[in-house]
Amino acid sequence: MTKAEIEKKIRTEYATQIQNHENIERIDLADVIGIIADIFGKQKPLKADYWKTLVDEFFVWHKSKYGFNPDFKGAVPKDLKQLIDRLKTVAKENKIEWTEKNAAGYLRKILNLAYQDVWLKKNFSIRNINLQYSRLRANEHSKKIGHSKQHGRINSSDIAEYLSRRNV
Repeated sequence: MTKAEIEKKIRTEYATQIQNHENIERIDLADVIGIIADIFGKQKPLKADYWKTLVDEFFVWHKSKYGFNPDFKGAVPKDLKQLIDRLKTVAKENKIEWTEKNAAGYLRKILNLAYQDVWLKKNFSIRNINLQYSRLRANEHSKKIGHSKQHGRINSSDIAEYLSRRNV
């Protein structure tokens, strides 16, 4: 809603009160805030950036892994939006521009990480990915810095390899 539309709505509301012979000496800020809250409370929530592309990406990925299209009813769209918002935050933290291509890449990456997890592969849902999101990211980070998979400890040869790859 534009500024002009909001102003018109507020003026209309006060004009109604005047026509009803209500005494209005000044504009009450609480009334204005209430009107604005009503206006914005009735609007649909904004979809994530590149929503259609990312939903299509999810469907293509799911069909390639499970052989059928996912159920996209109930809370699934909301859960997907939550996941996309998290991915967008990660991109921002890493100073990566949130383009359509990067957004699709981030979504594929987290879906693939979830698919590699034994439990998530068997119990796949966007809600479960959201619930396990921090663990998935931590596991991926551990792999990048060379933690041993067997013991969860850093292996000195892995550190040397990691540092040599980073040219440190």
